[in-house]
Amino acid sequence: MTESPITKLPPPPTAAVWVERQAPRIYYGRNQRGGEVLIGPAAVEEAFTPGELLQLGLAGCVGLTVDSAISRHLGSDVPATIAVFADHHPTDERYSALTEHLVIDLSGLSPQGQ
Repeated sequence: MTESPITKLPPPPTAAVWVERQAPRIYYGRNQRGGEVLIGPAAVEEAFTPGELLQLGLAGCVGLTVDSAISRHLGSDVPATIAVFADHHPTDERYSALTEHLVIDLSGLSPQGQ
């Protein structure tokens, strides 16, 4: 027996973001501007798990929060990376801590007093 295709439903007209089911445990997250992200279990190639999306959201918030200051002090082309490390409780399916690390190339800073 073959599975029938999943019918696509339109999002509520006022929804800023939504997910659409593609297959069992596989969704596409979408926004009104056409952005999309594949959401699913870790076994699905190229998909983000919900926990990874949480971490990605945290990293993105940190990046956008500090971006103006970074650009103002180091230039608009300075490389920066934000990594998130998660302390995952394996049996409770929860995180006990999320820690972000902001790594910036500071070689563009001038020495104090010059």
